[in-house]
Amino acid sequence: MADVSIDGQMTLKLPAGFSVMSTEEVQRAFSLGYNEVWGARNERRNMMLACIWKDAPALLGKIVSTKALVDRAEKTLRKVHAKNGYRYGDTLQLQIAGEEAQGFSYDYTVENVGQHGEVIILRHGKRTYTFYYFTRPERVKENWAIHDALLESMTF
Repeated sequence: MADVSIDGQMTLKLPAGFSVMSTEEVQRAFSLGYNEVWGARNERRNMMLACIWKDAPALLGKIVSTKALVDRAEKTLRKVHAKNGYRYGDTLQLQIAGEEAQGFSYDYTVENVGQHGEVIILRHGKRTYTFYYFTRPERVKENWAIHDALLESMTF
């Protein structure tokens, strides 16, 4: 495992077999139009994790709840993948790096290839982090321990 910085504030332990992706690779793979992105993948396990972060003014951060951000992300993904058999999975509530995090899981299919995804949002100070995780549905259980280790290794 190697310690990797996501944004200069948050770090995680990246397991063997993962490689850090370039900004362009992350933007292309996750259809993200943000410059503040980080991502890593393990091609053998069909796993990818990406993160975007954004600083918000203190007042806006207090007015807009994490739940509202999660709801907006779910609505967007539902719309984007409506033609791909989008299915909402579970509501997620967890602790990441000592912060409350919320999110959801979902599944969809593109070109006969199933995808299992998760979106997890957490706030630390005025910064909001949105994590995107993908694997194949048939590999969810096999990859679960690595998924959990990634989330548990995150620190500020």
